[in-house]
Amino acid sequence: MALAIARSVDSHTLAPIGNRHYYDPFTAHGQAFSDLGFQAAGSPEELLSASQVVVLAVKPQLLPDVLPYLANNCTGKCVVSILAGVATEKLREGIGHGAAILRVMPNTPLMVGHGAAVIAQPEADSQAWLPPIRTLFTASGIAEVLPEPLIDAATGLNGSSPAYFFRFAETMARWGEQQGIPYGQALRLSVWSMQASAMMMGVSYAAPDKTPPPELLSRVTSPGGTTLAALSAFDEHHFEVTVQEALNRCMVRSKELGM
Repeated sequence: MALAIARSVDSHTLAPIGNRHYYDPFTAHGQAFSDLGFQAAGSPEELLSASQVVVLAVKPQLLPDVLPYLANNCTGKCVVSILAGVATEKLREGIGHGAAILRVMPNTPLMVGHGAAVIAQPEADSQAWLPPIRTLFTASGIAEVLPEPLIDAATGLNGSSPAYFFRFAETMARWGEQQGIPYGQALRLSVWSMQASAMMMGVSYAAPDKTPPPELLSRVTSPGGTTLAALSAFDEHHFEVTVQEALNRCMVRSKELGM
């Protein structure tokens, strides 16, 4: 995700070359960051010294290892956290009160310029940073602002949801392959149909009459037709219940990560 955010910074020139820095102790993505005009910092302290906006992009489990570097070293800076489940209050306890803190849950389609991010409504002393940070994410997609108690629920809707669609498309493509359709062609048909349907749904709901998804579904479903036959399997196997349970488990796990 850090690399996806870096690509957004570069493609939209949100920070001039020379003012872009990164620190990665594992150097796994060093060349990729360098190609985007980011300079490697030799230490967390060097990164903090050179940066006004600090994107905290580590696994939640690694937060205890990172906080000592941030503690009382971010005065006047903005810390953007993309750590799943970690509340602003917990970050504030470790970072101190001199920094602005914004909690964001982005998703991986940011890498192709179509990300969906959720930003927790910041505290009063961090409010001034909301417009520029929102610009960072809307430059390559959309960014919705929600009260922080809703961020764990929203994680299932945007943060983890690309995985659902990847799995759905893969399942469709593999079924097509079993019927004799070459996998590549089956995958393209599945992906294109999903992409186009999402676009159609977005445009329709943005229209003055706000056509909702159930209405679009009814327009493609004829009595006794092929689509209805397909949807009957969803009904028999409790599709909505399965999806809601998946979202619920995602939300619960997000909360657990923040404990």
